[in-house]
Amino acid sequence: MRSLVSDDLQKNGWESVATGHGTIESLRLAVETIARSLGTVVAARGRALVESLSPQRSEDARTASLSRKFGCGQIPLHSDAAHWMLPCRYVILACLEAGHVETPTVLLDTGSLSLSNEEHLLTRSASFVVRNGRKSFYASLIEGHRPFVRIDPGCMEPVNEASVEAMNLYCYERQRTNTAEINWKVGDILIIDNWRVLHGRGNRVAADPNRQLLRAYVQ
Repeated sequence: MRSLVSDDLQKNGWESVATGHGTIESLRLAVETIARSLGTVVAARGRALVESLSPQRSEDARTASLSRKFGCGQIPLHSDAAHWMLPCRYVILACLEAGHVETPTVLLDTGSLSLSNEEHLLTRSASFVVRNGRKSFYASLIEGHRPFVRIDPGCMEPVNEASVEAMNLYCYERQRTNTAEINWKVGDILIIDNWRVLHGRGNRVAADPNRQLLRAYVQ
């Protein structure tokens, strides 16, 4: 279905494709095909290569996940797999069921932001504890020697006020005018350069638990 990184994905850091697929089998196959054309499909321990996602109540969600903190409400802008030493390069999302509540996915291209010199320094100097069980580690949002941003309020714990300030540079309220929104329709597929573009859930009221997306990670 795809063989190379498209011009739109390379230019914008994301690309949306309307496939028309309406069954889980056909949509899952489309996600796998796109994912494998971009690199190696990877999964978190014990999970499927293509997994199903639906809004969860806080009490039902995994510890240190964004759903645990925010439940069915808005999910802040973040990069996926931020608790990995090397986060996945691409995230593939696909809509199997849009739900009855308007729940767009919000995108922020970190490469296009105009930060001051002081803000740039803050993103590199402020430290966080990245929670990953017994493999937790310290990291900043951006480091000069690595090609990706690491931002996730779910698994990244600020160590001081400077860390809180650094994370707030990428909050939805601050960056609203720089974001794009994807309003899902069944069969839509979204490819995100996870090293560059943050994404979040932009619902203004509690999301419909019946909303269902498929997701795959590519390294």
